[in-house]
Amino acid sequence: MTASLPSPFADLRHRQPEILPERRAGIVLVIKPAALQFRHHMLDEIDVSARHMGRRHHKAVAATIDEPVFQSATDLDGVNERFESYLSKTALLTYSSTLDRWLYSDPGNIEFPSSGGGHTSSNAFRINYAASSTYNDEGGVLEAGVHGGSAQYYVVEVWVRTKAGYPWRRMGASDQDGAGEKSLILNQGETIPRMVLGGGLMPGGNPWGGKYSSQWPSSDIGLVMSFDGPGVGGPGTFWYVQNMNGATRDPVGYMNDGNWHHWTIKLTPGTFQNSTGGNGSLEMWVDGAKVLEYIGSDPSRPEYNQVLIPLGQIVKLVDIGGPFNGAPSLSQGSQWKDYDDLRIWYRP
Repeated sequence: MTASLPSPFADLRHRQPEILPERRAGIVLVIKPAALQFRHHMLDEIDVSARHMGRRHHKAVAATIDEPVFQSATDLDGVNERFESYLSKTALLTYSSTLDRWLYSDPGNIEFPSSGGGHTSSNAFRINYAASSTYNDEGGVLEAGVHGGSAQYYVVEVWVRTKAGYPWRRMGASDQDGAGEKSLILNQGETIPRMVLGGGLMPGGNPWGGKYSSQWPSSDIGLVMSFDGPGVGGPGTFWYVQNMNGATRDPVGYMNDGNWHHWTIKLTPGTFQNSTGGNGSLEMWVDGAKVLEYIGSDPSRPEYNQVLIPLGQIVKLVDIGGPFNGAPSLSQGSQWKDYDDLRIWYRP
């Protein structure tokens, strides 16, 4: 059977409206949930081909000393997906209770296999974003449960390729100009913090007292990871903006050049986490260069005690893809984004 989500990001466990925080000027998007099949109901129901050596991609440079690398002797997989076992889109969208994947939204926007081919082998997962003259979310997701438990840290790795010139936000439109997009979502609908990664404008309110503004990309588009949801109180959303290597890892020009790029996220728990604080660590690398670094245990940093990494299982669900909020404008034209070689692993 196939199992789908409403469009996009409906909570699988609750029928409450979903509010997605936006950039600047207090823009919010309210998505009303539609009828859906719940994960716990669905649980009761129910190779590698030739490599394409000629594909263009950015090889990750030698990992920095603190970038995590999977070690088979110590580390465990929560998800390891290369998309090569699926022979068709129908197969991809047929839910497996054994693997706990894939749930999906908006199948009409999903292209599988991607017409651009995979990263190191044949298949990749593509989301197509149609242009719209009016504010109208476009996109889709694939959602999987993550097997795991408490750990020293969790790591999320994925290869991402966008259409050359991918704009990262709606521009050239008369309505809600500047609305951003979502590329990766962790813990959607869980009681622990939801983590949303995307490219977009600097959030309003001078995040972290402006200490990291000098590292924000000159294009004024950077990577932003937000923590929100039922596990977060206080301000409602914690914004972790790109604070390293803005000059060399600009989403505009570097990350949207039509080539594959390797994203690595490391989530390390501290000694406490509640709805208003935590002393964990959030780090991210793109092609071997660090782009996010938030160390909640360091009293000399503005994010001291404000990095809300859960203490138990840090990642329970993953959604790859997401909405392009408002859709690309007609002047931007249709867009797409490819994903391949998704791996979520942890060190017990």
